[in-house]
Amino acid sequence: MSITNNLKEILELQKLDQLSNLDRAYYEVCVNNEPIETRPTGPYFTGPGMHVYDYTKDGEVYVRSRGIGYPNTSGYDPYPNTDYFIKKQKSKNLLLCIGESWTYGDSITGVKAINNQDNFRYRIEHVFACHMARILNCDYYVSAIPGDAIHLYTIQLAKAVACFKDFFHTYDNVYIVFQLTEKDRCDFLSRTPLKQMYEDSKLYIDIPHEDKFYQEKTLPEFLKEGNNTIKDFCKQAEQNYMYFLQIILKHIPVKHKVICWQNFHHWHQSYNDENIHIVKTPWMHYTNLLEGKGQNSVELPDWFNRDNITKFYKKFVMRGYFDNGLAGTIRKEVHYLTKIIQENWDPIIHNERWHNWHPHELYHFMWALYMLNDSGWIKDSENFEREIIR
Repeated sequence: MSITNNLKEILELQKLDQLSNLDRAYYEVCVNNEPIETRPTGPYFTGPGMHVYDYTKDGEVYVRSRGIGYPNTSGYDPYPNTDYFIKKQKSKNLLLCIGESWTYGDSITGVKAINNQDNFRYRIEHVFACHMARILNCDYYVSAIPGDAIHLYTIQLAKAVACFKDFFHTYDNVYIVFQLTEKDRCDFLSRTPLKQMYEDSKLYIDIPHEDKFYQEKTLPEFLKEGNNTIKDFCKQAEQNYMYFLQIILKHIPVKHKVICWQNFHHWHQSYNDENIHIVKTPWMHYTNLLEGKGQNSVELPDWFNRDNITKFYKKFVMRGYFDNGLAGTIRKEVHYLTKIIQENWDPIIHNERWHNWHPHELYHFMWALYMLNDSGWIKDSENFEREIIR
């Protein structure tokens, strides 16, 4: 199967060697914005005798080089090359990876999204999506915008499912890797993401109306009901995201396998779906395992955006929105969150051995193998590394 103009246009991608002059200029600026000496000149070595070859060399590369914004919003994604599709010549399987900067590959050599710096061909070879695609022999599509919120890239998954609906059957296996990140990137002080996921996703797939989509409460409303905590709110948000994910997955007309993983948080509960494998260890906690610190050595905060915590505290707690008793309870929880952010989260995210805010190349490789092994998507769990030594 070759990608058709219909699929290409719906995905809003352009073939890399057929970019318009404007897009080509933008792409080249982003790629070449980093000093040349920082970019590797050969294959990236992952260890003695192990290296990753140019997996995309014999494939067609399609890329969305500039942000196009989301439906029903006026904002535009300012980061380069956030969506791309690699069509191999002989692949029998398809892999879809949806997420944010940790899926995008921010901070890989030559990449700094916040400065519009990209090293596109190198990046797409060294993100975990490419490692997984190579081991599983897949074409692969990635949609990942740095700093994105879960509800927004969930809409992107709905769009991808709609785009590939007439092509899923051409593959032997369909794999999906879906990331959950921090819950507080949505403005929960005034917005309810479940409603937006429903209203925007139904532009792409047929989703029946449910009252549940319009009954989600903002954080202040949720807490004011009493006997609720910020942790409870994050648990409910996770449940809503997973509920909506399952709705989208029902629109895939063929058998498929799904991995769900988190970069920052522990899971609040288990989810019983035979098609979905939950990677229970967050990527940040995997850092602790590699450091030999044990599975349960560090508590990760459920909410760690300092700006949002401060905004919530000043606007609602300090201004008397809650009664004194409830305000006191919330104040203690906010102080505790701040404490574990400083003591637990900060040292991990700044661990330069594995990542500095974002994972480096080797860590992407290791995370790909960890997820494949944890999910059982590779058969030989003891010798799976041989799959990439050729």
